[in-house]
This record gives sequence, C-alpha cells and structure tokens, in this order.
Amino acid sequence: MRKFIAVSVVALAVVCAQAETIVQWGSESGETDIVTADQVVANVMQTTWDGDTLTPTVGEDYYPNAGSVRTPIIYGAGSIGNEEVDILDGSPDSFRTDVNVGSYGYNYKGMLVWKDLLGTGRSVTDFAIAVQGRAGNENSGTIRWLVQEAGQWYISSQTYAYDSNGYSTHAANISSLSWNEFTPFNSGTATIGASASPELDNVTAVGFYFDVSTDGISNFANAEVKYFKCDADYVAPPPSLVQWGSDVGETDIVAVDQGILNLMQTTWDGDLLTPTPGVNYYPNAASERTPNIYGAGTVGNEEVLIMNSASADSFSTIANVGPSGNYKGMLVWKDFLESFRKVGGFCIIVRGPENNNNAVTVRWLVEQDDQWYISAQTYACDSSGYAYHTVDISAVSWKLFTPFASGTAVIGADATPTLSNATAAGFYFDATSGSASNFAGVDAQYFKVTQASAEGTVISIH
Repeated sequence: MRKFIAVSVVALAVVCAQAETIVQWGSESGETDIVTADQVVANVMQTTWDGDTLTPTVGEDYYPNAGSVRTPIIYGAGSIGNEEVDILDGSPDSFRTDVNVGSYGYNYKGMLVWKDLLGTGRSVTDFAIAVQGRAGNENSGTIRWLVQEAGQWYISSQTYAYDSNGYSTHAANISSLSWNEFTPFNSGTATIGASASPELDNVTAVGFYFDVSTDGISNFANAEVKYFKCDADYVAPPPSLVQWGSDVGETDIVAVDQGILNLMQTTWDGDLLTPTPGVNYYPNAASERTPNIYGAGTVGNEEVLIMNSASADSFSTIANVGPSGNYKGMLVWKDFLESFRKVGGFCIIVRGPENNNNAVTVRWLVEQDDQWYISAQTYACDSSGYAYHTVDISAVSWKLFTPFASGTAVIGADATPTLSNATAAGFYFDATSGSASNFAGVDAQYFKVTQASAEGTVISIH
C-alpha cells in the first residue's frame, strides 16, 4: 500500500466547471429494480483495506439497468472480518453489511466506497445518503464522508446520525465540510488523523465511513443504505510543461525493468539518463509526456532504473554509499511540451529506495536565461512509502543554484526569478541511507511542472 504525505498550496483557479454525478447507488425516492430477490455475498467484508469488491457481478441478477447512470460496484473493509454483504429486495432495494456484534463490544465500524466513477468530474461538490440501522436491534450510528485523492484518504470531520427507526437522509455541500487525514482499515483498525485541507479537485474514490453500536442487548448492527450519491465539477487541468507518469500511476511506461548503466555522472553536462523512447520505453508518450530525463550527482557512474509495476511504473537513481551515507543529485527535463514556458507549479510522487530506511528531501529546480534556481523550501519523504507533494509557484521562494561539477553543487544567495521563460525544470534530491543500510537515492512515480496562464494568474494544479 502506498503511503502519501500531501502538501498542497494552490492559487486562484482559472477553470471551467460543469457539475455532474460521479457516483450513484439507488435513488432518493428508492429503486426496486436493483435485485428481484435477496442476494447474500458471503465472507467479503474483511478487516484490511485491499480494495475488495463486496457486490455481486453486475448483470441480469444485480443492477441490470445500471448502464452509465449508476455505480453498482461497492468496495470496503471493516472492524470485523469475513462478514457478508446483503443486497435486499424490498421497497426500496438496499444494501447492508450485517454483523453479529455480540462478541465484539456491540460495535461495528467500516468503510464503503466507490472507485468506478462516472463522467469526467473529479472536483467534489456534494454528497447525499439515506441510511438506517438494523431493524429491531436498537442501532445507533454515525456516518462520515470519505474521499481519496492522489493516494491519500480524507474523512469529513462532520458526522451524520442514523438509527433503527427508519431511513435518515443526509446531504452536504463541500463548502460546509472540513477534513481529517484517514488511514483505511488494517487488521480491523482505521485511523482518523490530523486535520487536513485537501483540494479534492481530482478525486479517485468516494464513499462513507460508519460507526454503529447496539444497546448492548441486541446483537446485530449495520449500515443499511438505499441511496448514496456524490456530485462533482469538471475542472480543466492546466497545461503541462513537463510530465513523467501521472498522479494515479501509469503502468505502460516499460513492460520490464530497464537499467541504464554508468549514466549518472558527477558533472552536469546535460547527460541523458533514460532510454530512447519507443517500443521498449514510453511507447505512448506522444505529445502529452516528457520521457527524456537528464541529470548529475555526487556519485559517478551510477545507473538509472526504469521499473515496471502493476500499480505504477517509476524511475530511480540509487547509489551504494554505505550505512548513513549520502547521495545528492539533480534530475531535470529540457524538452518542454508547450512553447509558453511560464512555470505555474510542481507536483511529485517520490520515496527513498524501498527497505533502505532513507531520509530524503527534494527541492524544485528551474533554469532560465542560463541561470539555475533552486527552491528554498524542501519536501520530505522516506523509504516507507511514496510521498505526494504539490505546490503552486506563489508558495515557493528561490535561491541561485550552480549545477554539479566534480560531485559538488552549490546552493547560493536568495533570488527573485520571474520564471516566465524556463528552459529546464526538475528537482534536486538529498538522500541519506539508514544506519544499517547501504543504498541511498530516489524513486519517483510522477513528476509534473504546470504552466501558468498567459495573464499571470496561476491555474490550479492536480
């Protein structure tokens, strides 16, 4: 599972918004054609979130009329394992996770989410739900909204009550909500973390979290839902000046791992580090990706790896520096996608080499008029999982930078570049291996530089 640390600062957006429904199960007035007989899906609700599907196969017996206006597939996990999910034929039809909680402190928690989103809208605007507890079992529960963006989950600070006395209908506009970080269930426990301020303008999953108890006498507790809906606006993303990978992961960059030996040198000469784009490397780059990466670092003759993964391909440079050793470098792009080269923002998904207990920081790099600049701000990651950082140019201050010569780069005095005609952009890394590890470096799934608008107002970044 990828771990993400989100850092996001976004300026005034210049966008075009269009509202649409991205998730809907049932309807507010109730639907009766989802199933024609009760269906029980046994042992699907587990205690660790792995994206498990909870619902039957869509077809004649389950949601035959879903078409392109409903999202029938539900995913989830909870505090009690090997539990069933019921799709109930009724007036209206509904779904529930039904659990005997008598041996579990008369409490049950879970997350129920949708990942197969409709349309193109990904900037969440509204949620709605109609939910009740187990009839005749004196349930008392609450739900909270859940959203995933760039691999990080968020949960609403607000809670919405329900009980066993009939459906409670709740709706919320995004403007009324505040958020906390959320870590999905692992061995029966989910964690509601620190307060957060996510943009939620490029979501990849939505749903709800429930926490329900009985009166200590009744044994069954659940969240039974006849209706869930989430609406979102389509927000046009800004043009990319540079992009390698994507924030949701790309798996067609390479079909097998590729190692390019002895390319990372100690003096910046604009050396190309990556294979020739084609059948074996970034065959689908076309005009939307920048496959060529250039670089230099403190350790010479190091290889660059392009790694295939089922979740997201990545690139890395890793050096054997011994325990508590250090490796610094610059990885940059010179082949821009747009002729108007005013920088608007940066995004990266990055970590230290897996299983090497690295402590890593990255900084943004930009070249303009033959002068390099480096961000004063640093952005941290480690080897435990990928960190996601996105920042608007307005939140960055700069220093002069002299690229590597004989293994040394120099971060100099403060500077105030316009960055209105960049000729290269990328990032600088500073990685230290663990006390019992030999390797240090970076492994990145995604890097993007966005373009500012011609009028000088930055377009919001994803």
